[in-house]
Amino acid sequence: MRCFLSCLTPLSLLVMATAGGATLFAGGATLFAGGPAAAHAVKRATNDRDADLIEALIDRGRFDEADRICADGLSDAEAQSDDFARWSIRRARVTTHRLLATDDFDDGSIRQALRPIAELLSRYPDHDRRLFLEAAELEVRAAAARHDVVIAAIRPPRSDREIRAIKRIAKLASDCRGLIDAVDDRRSMLASRGAARLDDWDPAMPADLKRLGQELNVMLVSIQLMQTELFSAGSPDYVATATAARAAADLAIARLPADSSARQEIERLRVSAVLRGGDHRRARQDLEQLTKSNDDPRIRAARIQIYLVAGELDLAKDLMDEFYGESAISAPESVEMDLVRLSSLIVGDDPSIGDWLD
Repeated sequence: MRCFLSCLTPLSLLVMATAGGATLFAGGATLFAGGPAAAHAVKRATNDRDADLIEALIDRGRFDEADRICADGLSDAEAQSDDFARWSIRRARVTTHRLLATDDFDDGSIRQALRPIAELLSRYPDHDRRLFLEAAELEVRAAAARHDVVIAAIRPPRSDREIRAIKRIAKLASDCRGLIDAVDDRRSMLASRGAARLDDWDPAMPADLKRLGQELNVMLVSIQLMQTELFSAGSPDYVATATAARAAADLAIARLPADSSARQEIERLRVSAVLRGGDHRRARQDLEQLTKSNDDPRIRAARIQIYLVAGELDLAKDLMDEFYGESAISAPESVEMDLVRLSSLIVGDDPSIGDWLD
């Protein structure tokens, strides 16, 4: 992706990286029942008005207002309650999005974003929602890694930002695997004691843990796939990291139920890994097996990307024109479609690319 991003300005890149999480994962995880809205592929419908309000304020860049609401929520909640954990996660999320607009999401910035969660876990290391809080910490670190990937894409190879991104992604993937194992262990423990219905039994916990485990599997594959963006398309490192992402997707698919939305999302990510690995024919076959519909903008974007790689520019243009119509402004909002549209302008050396970025 380096060659694709090299023509863009840092500002336009950061706008894309901030818009819903770009290609890593959009939105925050459904950390437990009634919590923030999920990554759109694994989301659970929520009636949580507070979560919706915070997300709306984040989308509009009204971070000070969102932070004040989070502070008020924390002051009204008991320290060991689920509500306090939710507000801690929301406040970390607000700070994370604020920091995504800065030049350097360094280690100090990560600590700043993590402070609400870290302070809660420091006071209550055995918090019932510890695993969910740790998942939220991974999201913050993933956002910082994404920030590094974006900046590295417009700098010379082996820049300090690229090296830091590689290290961050490797540690993030390792910690994500460890948390998946911890969630599995907790689910097994609850299953073995569930029939006893002990005094501290939380009937929502098994379902919440199942959902969390699925989301972490999506996160892991996304992280692996993100690493490809540090290298020039077609290079040995690019192909190697794409192959590793494909292997991670295969393992995750084997662990997940066939009808789960998490598995469907990972299957889509796997198509992207196959395409980046250099096999556009296999990627097309795999995508056709998933769905022939283009209703989902992410599927449409994947199909367009396959056409672009295969040199079938007319087919790519037809799918884009169908989506955007006569006015891109009135088209449905989709970061994936906007990115693939930009990619098509670059591939076609379209002189309107400057107008599009404006």
